Amino acid sequence: MQENATTSKFSIYIENIHQGIHGSDSGSYDAQGRFVPAKFNEIFTKHAKVEPNAVNESELEAMRIANR
Repeated sequence: MQENATTSKFSIYIENIHQGIHGSDSGSYDAQGRFVPAKFNEIFTKHAKVEPNAVNESELEAMRIANR
């Protein structure tokens, strides 16, 4: 199967995502593993500087540091 150009090589499996919550977590999933859309959108509002609907590598690193 040919890979789509937009396919990410960074897969996220969400079945047990709530077990991976840590101090620098974005809050996009709550303690029960439920998706929190407002917290997800907040990532882009706070950290997406170059493109409003995407975070680049340096923005992602800045978010990680800010969430410590």
